[in-house]
Amino acid sequence: MNHRLPLTSAAGAALCVLLPFASVSRAQTGTPFFTADFESDANADNWPDGWTKPAGVQWLAEDGNHFLRLEQTQPGASVFSYRKIPLPSGLTSCTLTFRVRLDQVVKGDASWKDARLVMHFLDAQGAKLKTKPKHPNFSGTTADWKPITLPITIPPGAVSMEVMPTLMMIDGGRFDIDDIKLTPSPQ
Repeated sequence: MNHRLPLTSAAGAALCVLLPFASVSRAQTGTPFFTADFESDANADNWPDGWTKPAGVQWLAEDGNHFLRLEQTQPGASVFSYRKIPLPSGLTSCTLTFRVRLDQVVKGDASWKDARLVMHFLDAQGAKLKTKPKHPNFSGTTADWKPITLPITIPPGAVSMEVMPTLMMIDGGRFDIDDIKLTPSPQ
């Protein structure tokens, strides 16, 4: 026996109005839509899921906590790992949090040659948008992990975000990164 209820035109109109906002509502909950704690290796390839595995990047553990370490072995060369993150539709801003630890990161011959978290927004065709967040940058040495929190404004047309921990043409040093999270900001 079929127990379907008829969809009235008023209910249908309400659905047409509310459905486009469903993902925005989920994005406004304050729950992270992306987390990279570097603990997951579902495919058992000895590398954290979703991240590129270039030379100069290691996946390490201390006291049971995994993280990425970027190490400069050739002065002037860049070292980075890459991850593309889909953005919830309707998202206009979020908060980026992560932890860093530095060991003797020596800047290169220009102020932008340092350790940084490079970020770019992509449109539906995969093209980089001109608007991009400021790249948090670092140099020197930290004795312990340093927490970082940054507000991010999502430009219109962005459907994904590239995140790349990077040693940008530095003279030497190590850059550890962990617990990257993107959380929708209250609208």
